[in-house]
Amino acid sequence: MLVIGAFINCAPASAADDVQKFLQKCEAPIGSGELFFCIGKLQGISDLLELNGGLPGPKDRPAICFSDPRPSYGARLQQFKNWAHSHPKEWQYTDLIGIIMALEELWPCR
Repeated sequence: MLVIGAFINCAPASAADDVQKFLQKCEAPIGSGELFFCIGKLQGISDLLELNGGLPGPKDRPAICFSDPRPSYGARLQQFKNWAHSHPKEWQYTDLIGIIMALEELWPCR
């Protein structure tokens, strides 16, 4: 979580890639290009965060550590949507930062 603080101090996102716009894509109708974009981005970022969580050494980088069984991508998507709705003050940040914050909240590495 230390690295997140460094990211959060960055300038707010442009309207095209902030948490609010990404949430809208994630709530698009099933089968839409926007929802496919959301799921693809969430898959890639969550997989990378999971790999970071399995690396040896200090956990001073964004990472998640899943419980067993490993959550589905649908569960990860639902976590992001729940987090985004519960944290509207964070909508100004990039979708990347929002995804990291949402997933680390539920699946932190200890």
